[in-house]
Amino acid sequence: MIVAFDRCVQAHPDRLALRSGDEAFTYGELQALVYRAANGLHELGVRESSKVALMLPNGPGFVACWFGAACLGATLVPLNTRLKRDLLAYQLAHA
Repeated sequence: MIVAFDRCVQAHPDRLALRSGDEAFTYGELQALVYRAANGLHELGVRESSKVALMLPNGPGFVACWFGAACLGATLVPLNTRLKRDLLAYQLAHA
């Protein structure tokens, strides 16, 4: 997935890649967000084969973290932002 994304960035850095509400990101801008997320995750100890639980609403931050985790070879575990207590604990225990 990341290889295909990087090819899109190289071929079309100024083309629209993501629109979320009033925000719009070119492939180049999205790549910068992805790399920033990957660096942040790495600083937190995320490595290849790590599992990363992510509880964010849909939007650019979610996409950046998803692709950032993929850059590191980690697996993203998306969590519904409405989960509470027992259901959240269950999801985390079984991820």
